[in-house]
Amino acid sequence: MISYAVVVSLFAGASIGLGGALGSLVRDRKAAAVAGVLAFSAGAVIGIHALKAWPVAIGAAGYGWSAAGFAGGIGIMALLHRVLVHRRSPSQAATVQQRWLNAGLLALSGIALHNIMDGLGIGAGFAHEAKLGWLMSVAVLLHNLPVGMLIGVPLCLAHVPTARIVGYTLLAGLFTPLGAGLGVFAGLGSPLGMALGLVLASGSLFYVIGRELLPMALAKDRMGAAAGIVLGLIAAAVLEAWL
Repeated sequence: MISYAVVVSLFAGASIGLGGALGSLVRDRKAAAVAGVLAFSAGAVIGIHALKAWPVAIGAAGYGWSAAGFAGGIGIMALLHRVLVHRRSPSQAATVQQRWLNAGLLALSGIALHNIMDGLGIGAGFAHEAKLGWLMSVAVLLHNLPVGMLIGVPLCLAHVPTARIVGYTLLAGLFTPLGAGLGVFAGLGSPLGMALGLVLASGSLFYVIGRELLPMALAKDRMGAAAGIVLGLIAAAVLEAWL
């Protein structure tokens, strides 16, 4: 069972590479398009967590533990951000490029944690029932597209080559089968641990989105960013209703 869950989660996790590749397509595009794509991926991730991760976590661990885990995720990413921003560049152009790079690296770190929790969900699902495992796998595969774009867009704007962007996103996707293996071993025996992991990953991503990605999208083009957020939230709601 564990090998089956890990193989399936490997393919589900690898779909994040497609999201990274799509994110790299914004290179040399108009500001409104860049802002829209970045805000869309941010809105989709916010919607997915608000509609799926938070209700599951609160139901399993309660409001107190869930809030603590969410705050912990924010704190981890805030510390990492503090380390990254010390890498200053001499020119103004380089400073802008460095900020996009920092945002992409922050997103990569938060998404690696997020993918462990995705894998845990897949592994625990297969441990409970094959149908649930497949459902979790499809959900992860679909929502990895906007998640991968959270890495791809800022790294693209930092002038990182497309091949490296795809490589980075695929590296983040490898954390999914790692989580799946742990999920099969753990089964559904620790709902508190699963819940804390979900909100920890959620807090880390929300920090990256709120502190770096959305402000930068709004600075690019306010109308494009606003439209992207709305469309991303709608996409998350449709995905949740479908699954």
